[in-house]
Amino acid sequence: MTKTFKKFAAVIVVASLLVSCFGFGGSAIDSSFGGTPTGNEAMSIGLAASVDSVEPGDVVTFTVRLSNNYNAITMFWPILYSTDFFELVDGSVTSPIDNVTAAAGTTTTTTDSSFIPSAYAATHSVIGIQWVAGGTADGGVAVFNSGVAADCFTVQLKVKDTATGTGTVLIPADYDGYYYSGVSDPSDPLTYYNSATPFNFTFADAVSFRIGGAYVEPELVAADGFSVKLMSFDGDETQYLCGFDATAIVSNGGDFRDQFVVNNGTYEVSSELFATGTTVTVYDSTGAKYAEYEIIFFGDLDGDGTVNVIDIGMLSDIYNYNVEMEGAAYYAADIYADLATSASIDVIDLSLLSDIYNYAAEWTLDMQTHTPAY
Repeated sequence: MTKTFKKFAAVIVVASLLVSCFGFGGSAIDSSFGGTPTGNEAMSIGLAASVDSVEPGDVVTFTVRLSNNYNAITMFWPILYSTDFFELVDGSVTSPIDNVTAAAGTTTTTTDSSFIPSAYAATHSVIGIQWVAGGTADGGVAVFNSGVAADCFTVQLKVKDTATGTGTVLIPADYDGYYYSGVSDPSDPLTYYNSATPFNFTFADAVSFRIGGAYVEPELVAADGFSVKLMSFDGDETQYLCGFDATAIVSNGGDFRDQFVVNNGTYEVSSELFATGTTVTVYDSTGAKYAEYEIIFFGDLDGDGTVNVIDIGMLSDIYNYNVEMEGAAYYAADIYADLATSASIDVIDLSLLSDIYNYAAEWTLDMQTHTPAY
């Protein structure tokens, strides 16, 4: 048997072993047979999409781009995609691997869910792509070895007609079943080496799409001509909604919802009553709940939307330490703001609330925006 034939036969044996280990339960080739990785055996894995935004029904081509500095003879890449968002286009996997020097070989695919790491099992499907090197005319092995990024595999996914929200496509770095194998010398396939763990792999970030374009967070802001704002108090991470023109609402019959808008989203209110404790729930453009804000109507401690003797009595009890209160009801008692983000109840607040109730004073913008008066 000639040396050339021996080399080619060895390649066939290697390829057969690699194909039989498609799922990689362990090492099929003992590294003691010869060869030791030298240098920085590293590979970078990129994942690129053919478009930047999608709509239901669109077909997107995803390309796996690889670059390395060692002589790979087999590679397996599970491409995960959101099950509710994408579906695989049958027969769409292609292998432009001939872009890579001397990288002849065969490609096989699988949709076996066992290749999905447990963290993604409930949300993603998989198309697994394996490439196994072939032989060269001179009896060597047609390795993958490219110092620059090369397009190696492509697959097409269709955005489902029912798709909403976000869909992701990724090659998971936490997948532990890759089969990595290479040769020390492409002209001599008997000097191969292999490893059950990556050789320093760098993975690209997941490719993410949202129906209708990039995700933009919703934002609750004051409507033109108004001063509604979100604020929090020292020691309380909750954000409250205040700054309403109370006179326009309470005295003149205005609608508090006219004083704010939600950009890039929608909202619901727990009550049509402008009152301390009424909540505004904000949803993003997909309908997912984004945040919930509780209204503070300064002066309305009991949450009935008016200022009356009950509120005055509650504020008096707080001031005289007869009761302890917290949250929106407590902050609503701090009518005269001493500090912008702190609440303290004193005799000035009690006197001012009494004057408002007796029509000796009116609500002011500073009062409702909790702006210090000095």
